[in-house]
Amino acid sequence: MNYFRLLWRLYQQKQNVKKSREQIERLQKKRLGKLLRFSYEHSSGSTGTPRYFVYDNAAWEQMLIGI
Repeated sequence: MNYFRLLWRLYQQKQNVKKSREQIERLQKKRLGKLLRFSYEHSSGSTGTPRYFVYDNAAWEQMLIGI
């Protein structure tokens, strides 16, 4: 089963040779968006204490709008 998956991935990569850099970047962003359901941000804020903030996709988009 893994052998067929490997062959399929190699075939897909060969198809990417025909695409422009912008098309590949769009595909990567699309695929990463499916893989990553959450985004995080590291900030020390005004207190100086390092913290991590985890956002789902909707909250991340709202946070970006507010910047």
